[in-house]
Amino acid sequence: MDNESNFLSHQRSSWHLRALRMQWFGVVLLFLAAALAALTDFLDQGGGVAILIVFAVVGLLALLVARLILLSPAGRLRTRHP
Repeated sequence: MDNESNFLSHQRSSWHLRALRMQWFGVVLLFLAAALAALTDFLDQGGGVAILIVFAVVGLLALLVARLILLSPAGRLRTRHP
């Protein structure tokens, strides 16, 4: 029983893990938008600027929501540090 409770106490909550994944998703979208703008002729195509703006905005929103989850008092309580 001690091993099981010890194992569960070191597990991170699902919200914490989702927030970490959301941060990576936001970083990847921002990197994708910057790479498409810098390395391709995507800006010259019709609708290219709008797609880049959408990628950047969704990436920033993902980062913002993830940080709010991680910094909220409930998020800190859900995270169990060893």
